[in-house]
Amino acid sequence: MDGKKPDIDAMLDLAYQLVLCQLEADVYRAKEDIREMVVPIKILLLRQIGEDTDICNLDDF
Repeated sequence: MDGKKPDIDAMLDLAYQLVLCQLEADVYRAKEDIREMVVPIKILLLRQIGEDTDICNLDDF
């Protein structure tokens, strides 16, 4: 160093911006993971609903 004092505020601001950027990227990836899971879950639920709603006939009464 050339004897200058480091600008702590600027370094903290940069660190803050980097943390926010990483957090934003993590949230985006989490949303993508959730979107990928939604379709298989919907398919499983629809299959379950289809199995649970069998047509009743007179023998059931």
